[in-house]
Amino acid sequence: MKLARDEQILMIRGLAELSAANGPHLRDAINDALTPDLAMIEVDLSETRFVDSSGLGALVSLYQTLDDGKGGHRPAVRLLRPPPAVRQVLELTGMHHIFEITSHEPINNDPPAIRATAVTASES
Repeated sequence: MKLARDEQILMIRGLAELSAANGPHLRDAINDALTPDLAMIEVDLSETRFVDSSGLGALVSLYQTLDDGKGGHRPAVRLLRPPPAVRQVLELTGMHHIFEITSHEPINNDPPAIRATAVTASES
């Protein structure tokens, strides 16, 4: 998994799976990168081939973290280019109601890296 950031967009790439093995790591990495000026979080799922309930739980946790309950500013979250099987899981679980899911390319295809995190085979 790699995290990159430009001024207002946080991009997450390289997720081979979204599961118990890496869901908490994803959630923690995003939480560490949150700043008040962040406008968008884009999670590129184009390489994701497996999703389990813990991975979905990490996305829900992210949503809850961003929801301050006061109706204030929070960054939008876009799930980009999920393969058909992953998109089906997202839709069956209702994730398409809380996240934008799109087949479009990231807004900023190559933001400067703020952190590149190598994921071991057990996490990917």
